[in-house]
Amino acid sequence: MKPLRLGFIGLGHITVNSHLPALAPHVAAGEAVLQAFCDVDAAALQEQAAAFGVERTYTDPHALFEQEELDAVYLCIPPTLHTDEELIAAERALPCS
Repeated sequence: MKPLRLGFIGLGHITVNSHLPALAPHVAAGEAVLQAFCDVDAAALQEQAAAFGVERTYTDPHALFEQEELDAVYLCIPPTLHTDEELIAAERALPCS
């Protein structure tokens, strides 16, 4: 079975301390790939990408959606900051969390 290609939009506390550690065993087992990270804070983005071994990074979620072939996306941004990320994921039939 090919691994799930996952994208993350938002790399705050919950993502770094909950979601990513919980996925680590699946990544290690080859069941999932952390394909791309996106965050508006470029310094935090680079820090977390280095920590989790992610090479493809974006500061604009639209670029992530346009340039990546994902199987699912984690939307880990505060509800008040959501714009059209859910709509884009739905249009592309991408499960999102």
